[in-house]
Amino acid sequence: ESGGREVGCKDFYHCALFRRMPGTGPFYLELTMNPVTDTDATVELEIDAAAHGGDGVGRVSGVVCFVEGALPGDRVAARVYRRGPRALWAALSEILDPSPARIGGEDCSGKACASGCAWRFFAYPDQATWKQRIVRDSLKRIGGITAEIEWLEEPALRFGYRTRASFHGDGKALGYYAPRTHTVIPTGDCPLNH
Repeated sequence: ESGGREVGCKDFYHCALFRRMPGTGPFYLELTMNPVTDTDATVELEIDAAAHGGDGVGRVSGVVCFVEGALPGDRVAARVYRRGPRALWAALSEILDPSPARIGGEDCSGKACASGCAWRFFAYPDQATWKQRIVRDSLKRIGGITAEIEWLEEPALRFGYRTRASFHGDGKALGYYAPRTHTVIPTGDCPLNH
């Protein structure tokens, strides 16, 4: 080693290390991966928000991480499957400490299905509060509109409200695609569909 020194991080994923080798010319830049963000790495994080689409939102070393199936208030272990310049996406591996808003129940057919069920285990009124917040924040961020969002709920319609669904077939079964695949999960009776 020739006394390399770390001079800071270029971005979250790469740390720069400048070194001068004995008898060589100019410095060169060596980039090293941050192992916390490698794809397939398992991370532990607190979920402190919910995103449009149902993912839980937390942070890993200060970077936003979207976790499928996680709810605000959960502490989870998740496997990173995608990373971008400013965010990570992960699949829920284990709920280490459940949110007080998490209710029990089993997945349909014992399998995880399409993202439509993302909040099936999210108790009311917490679910309604997050839905209001997501709509309010989206209006503000995208349209510059400040609005107070009212919530009118019919408890009988917590299930059976979906009047449209996209089913796929593979020649053997009809159902939803499993997340991030083209594998068809046979669907008999989905409690969200009308």
